[in-house]
Amino acid sequence: MKVVPMGEYVVIRFHKIDMPLEKISKGGLVLLGEDDPPGTPAKEMHYATILSIGPDVPKESIQFEEDDKVFFNQYDMKMIQGDEESERYGLCKYTSIMATYVSEPKPPNKILKMN
Repeated sequence: MKVVPMGEYVVIRFHKIDMPLEKISKGGLVLLGEDDPPGTPAKEMHYATILSIGPDVPKESIQFEEDDKVFFNQYDMKMIQGDEESERYGLCKYTSIMATYVSEPKPPNKILKMN
């Protein structure tokens, strides 16, 4: 399936994040995953990347490009299910992209020497 944006719209592709079955919080609480009690809503975690940008989006006013990881306004999103179960897309106006994710390199560990 190929989704092509028109006008001032942007197509976002969602990528599922594989989560462990359980996690332990900093306070020592066990956070359950797939083995949650019955009735607990299933929550999948995703991150989004820009798949394509519409032709009428003013390129000089945006600060993102294709393949950037982005944060977006989830209430201004039309969801589209792809051909495969794992394919999920979103369609929104370019103004609904709120931020890009930029990973910063970790600073080197400093070792203090005692004399």
